[in-house]
Amino acid sequence: MGKLSLFNKSTQENYNAKMAQEIQSGTAVFLRPIKSWELLSPYNYKSGKIYEGQNFINLLNSAITHKNGAFLTYKQIQELGGFVKENAKAQEIIFWSFSEKHDKETGQKMLGKDDAPIKYAFLKRFNVFNLAQTTLENLPTKSQTPKDTEQLQKAVLDFVNCNQGLISANSYNEFFAKWAAGRAYMKEDNMATSWCMAKSYLIAELVNLFICSKISADFTPIYSEYQEMWAGLFANGYLDFIKCAKIAKETSDELLTWQNLEKLSA
Repeated sequence: MGKLSLFNKSTQENYNAKMAQEIQSGTAVFLRPIKSWELLSPYNYKSGKIYEGQNFINLLNSAITHKNGAFLTYKQIQELGGFVKENAKAQEIIFWSFSEKHDKETGQKMLGKDDAPIKYAFLKRFNVFNLAQTTLENLPTKSQTPKDTEQLQKAVLDFVNCNQGLISANSYNEFFAKWAAGRAYMKEDNMATSWCMAKSYLIAELVNLFICSKISADFTPIYSEYQEMWAGLFANGYLDFIKCAKIAKETSDELLTWQNLEKLSA
């Protein structure tokens, strides 16, 4: 996989600066308790796709503020016959895309091991608006709650209860965070450094938020005492918010797809 372009580096730096500011001011969504009814999964109103990873975190505050989880791009708003309200502020989202490398002189695809095309990753940026920020605000919103939420919540909490002996915790929030912190910490190369530990705790907090949103449970932050350290690490470029959110999504998916939970999709 090739290196990220300067465009992508700029995108990452912008996200880091934004997150450092939110953490410093205490407005970052994972620094405060959130009731289950507030955890409106942000989704694209036209496609129905639920936003994940860093996009979920980036849009959740807006969803909570407007009491609406639906979002649209400016073009989608126009296609639906609507307009953006005056002074409405857009939220930026990003998507990873992949492209095949080509030789600059011949234009032919560049091949790697096993004659497979060499691919590189790049980011696409989009601005979206909450449905409540548009003249389409009265359109009926769609429920983004999975049909098996109650089953999933029971299965996850049963899993927590069965493993309390392995992970001592006073609440399911603490269990999720401790479980995730252990996995994130094991993935780091420099396990002795304090910033590595802080990164692991940040990922664990995001995992906690992701899991609570999936099972419609109240979210309570566990590692908020690292607030100042996280802000400093993002501001100085020692952490990459996009990558932390990606690892957190993968880790939360790991728990929700374990064999003891697979019966829900059988």
